[in-house]
Amino acid sequence: MDLEVLLFNNDGMSADACQNLYEIIKKHAPMNIKRIEFHNNMSGDAGATAVAGIIECLPKLEVFRWSATRTNEEGSLALCKALANCPNMKELIICDNYFGEELGEVAASTI
Repeated sequence: MDLEVLLFNNDGMSADACQNLYEIIKKHAPMNIKRIEFHNNMSGDAGATAVAGIIECLPKLEVFRWSATRTNEEGSLALCKALANCPNMKELIICDNYFGEELGEVAASTI
């Protein structure tokens, strides 16, 4: 049985933890994960950039949550670019992060 769901909620995941997770997933890519969540962590921009790499390894991704992770424009941009290449996306939850005015067009094209 393939792993389909990964939840990292309220773990305090740092950017380093996100990078380590990316390295693990990259070794096994492509993976059949359909849902991945990161909520209430301290990942920041570097963590978001690592998670963008994770998203690129998950061609069957349907649900993505990225909330309360202390991400600013740089990380949000990396996530939006990665999410734009998720043809199976059904549910996208991105809240309590800073996108800034300039990312509005990128986020809109991702959606």
